[in-house]
Amino acid sequence: MKNNNLKNKVYTNIFLIILSFAVFYFLTLPIYNGGGQNVLDISKSLQTLSKEKDDYESAIKSVDGHLQKIKLVNSSYEAISRSGNISELQNMIPTDVDPVAVVNELSGITIQSGMRISSPKFADDIENNKKNYNTLTIDFSVKGTYQDLKSLLRNIENSQRIYNIKSVSFSSSFDTKATSILTYQISIETYYLKNK
Repeated sequence: MKNNNLKNKVYTNIFLIILSFAVFYFLTLPIYNGGGQNVLDISKSLQTLSKEKDDYESAIKSVDGHLQKIKLVNSSYEAISRSGNISELQNMIPTDVDPVAVVNELSGITIQSGMRISSPKFADDIENNKKNYNTLTIDFSVKGTYQDLKSLLRNIENSQRIYNIKSVSFSSSFDTKATSILTYQISIETYYLKNK
């Protein structure tokens, strides 16, 4: 009787060892490694799932960071709109531009500087521009002294609209006095936002 019990215990232990090895080899190992087919039809390994979980957690953290930035930008925008400076920002870089109005504004700046604008020409880069803004280039000529030119450049720099002076060239007469009248050719560009 004792031999039978001992044999049963040995067979049971061997059976449990074989069963645990089979469960490990055919179920646990494929689930862990993600290789091969397994009984539960789980194709992703625990390592892959763990990596995906880490990726999702880092994405959630970056979303939280972006949300904080959006809140900061919104609060800054609200502070600007409460202070009444939003119209000044719209004047700096408007959403659209009227070339005649820009030439009229430049004419006022040149008159303020003691000069008069002549031969204005403008070109818009709306067709071939891939940026978030468009530029309007205006070429014109003015006559005046060097001091008048300095005053004009200072007034353009202090104007509310953003201007970028691309080039300034001049022609002179034979008179070399500091107060002699020169003809200046000026190329200037201004910016405006694209309509979306």
